[in-house]
Amino acid sequence: MARLILFLLVAPLFAEAQLLEVKQTIYGMDCAPCARGVEASLKRLDGVQAVTISLNNGTAEIRLAPDNRQRLGEIRQRISDNGFSAKEAQVKLSGVLREKEGKLIIEVESGEVYALQQFADAKNVLEQLRKSKAGKHITVAGVVAEAKSTPDAPWNIQVTQLFD
Repeated sequence: MARLILFLLVAPLFAEAQLLEVKQTIYGMDCAPCARGVEASLKRLDGVQAVTISLNNGTAEIRLAPDNRQRLGEIRQRISDNGFSAKEAQVKLSGVLREKEGKLIIEVESGEVYALQQFADAKNVLEQLRKSKAGKHITVAGVVAEAKSTPDAPWNIQVTQLFD
C-alpha cells in the first residue's frame, strides 16, 4: 500500500518530463520510397503520435504522445537503420530543471539528459534560470547537435525558447 501511495505522489512529477516534438534533419534521404520507409519506421516507435516527412527539406517532424518515454537516441537510430544520417534536431522538451556538475540539465522520463546551453544572442539567461527555476518544471525548445561528445554524455541543447 505504501508503494502505491508513493507512486501516486511521485508519478505526476515525471508525467510531463518528456520529449514533446522533434524536427529531425535527415541527410541522404532523396527519394519518395526512402521517405516512406523512414516515416513507417518512426511511426512504429512507442509514443509517436504522428510523423510528417518533408523530402524537399530533408526533415522528419515527429509529434509525441503525452506521457511518452521516447528517446532522441532511438529516433536517430531508426534513421540510421534506414541508411541515412541524422543531423541536428529542433526539439521541444519538458522536465525539471536541475544543476549537475555546474551545468543546468533537464532529464526526461526516458532517462536521457539534456544540458542547457546559452540562448543565441541572450546574456545571462542560464544564470537567471539557475536562480529562479532550479528544481522547477520547465519546457524549452532548442537545437540539439548531430552527435554527443561521448555516448554517456548528455545531449547539448542550444535553447531558443522558454515556455511558461
